[in-house]
Amino acid sequence: DAVIYAKDDLTLNGSGTLNIDASTGHAIVCKDDMVITGGTYTLTAEEDGINTNDSLAITDGTFDISCGDDAIHTDGILQIDGGAFTIVAAEGLEGTYITINDGTFVIDASDDEINAAQKVEDYTAALNINGGDIQITMGAGDTDGLDSNGNLYINGGVISITAQSA
Repeated sequence: DAVIYAKDDLTLNGSGTLNIDASTGHAIVCKDDMVITGGTYTLTAEEDGINTNDSLAITDGTFDISCGDDAIHTDGILQIDGGAFTIVAAEGLEGTYITINDGTFVIDASDDEINAAQKVEDYTAALNINGGDIQITMGAGDTDGLDSNGNLYINGGVISITAQSA
């Protein structure tokens, strides 16, 4: 299923480096709650770069993610409070309730770049952008730069979107 697989919670702390090249499956899977507090991550995967069931909280780190499906996916809450993200994927960020408070994002996706989709019934789908520098390059066709199947709140930050076809 994944190079790193956690059946329960998973926390990645520190300033180390993690390089994963998953020619099949996902790079990292956590079936519960996941927290990342720093470090440098280079993730290449056939499917998802990071996949969690319940929640994912990122407070810092440098992420270079290239994958065939979602770069960062959670069924529940995704909260990003900082970090630098370079993403090439089918979808960039996906979760039911996504909050971006800070960080630098360069997302190049062939489908939706940031997608708040109803994955679980515990939360209403929402995308909250409160800060950060977000640069999006959309793929052609039926794609969305910012996609919320519920609420969309933009309270701050800088967002630049380049669309192939809007």
